[in-house]
Amino acid sequence: MTKGIAFRSRIISSGGCGFRVRITADYGQEVREFTLDCDSDGEGNVSFCVVEPDSIADITGVINGDEGTVTYDGLQLAFPLFVNDQISPVSASGLVLDCWLNEYILSAGMTDQIYRVTYEKKIQEKALLIDTYFEKDIPISAELCYNGYRIMNLMISEFSFH
Repeated sequence: MTKGIAFRSRIISSGGCGFRVRITADYGQEVREFTLDCDSDGEGNVSFCVVEPDSIADITGVINGDEGTVTYDGLQLAFPLFVNDQISPVSASGLVLDCWLNEYILSAGMTDQIYRVTYEKKIQEKALLIDTYFEKDIPISAELCYNGYRIMNLMISEFSFH
């Protein structure tokens, strides 16, 4: 757990982080993918810009914990939500950052030469588990699992501390 706590401290002390994330949202009958450029201030606020798919590219937004705003120019985001209409794929980056900064670290350890930290966040009295995988103390991926199912996979690249 020490590495998870050290990572949390480093985000806070550096004033935030930036990263690109490829989000794969699994709706069971359909899988949708999104790529976002994200920037955080180290206090839980994340600004993002959609990179892909092209049909919604350049949509921007700000996420603060469980709340967020999305701005767009004549475009509207419409896709199913997860966890009883509580989580959207676009909000996943803010949710992961919130866990990195604030949520309970349930477990941590090595998995196939990659360090894994599992965070637990309660949503409607059920646990949302977020596994983050680290390589050389930098996050490279995360998985969001709810009610026994993986609902989203995040591939993280271009990560940097401010």
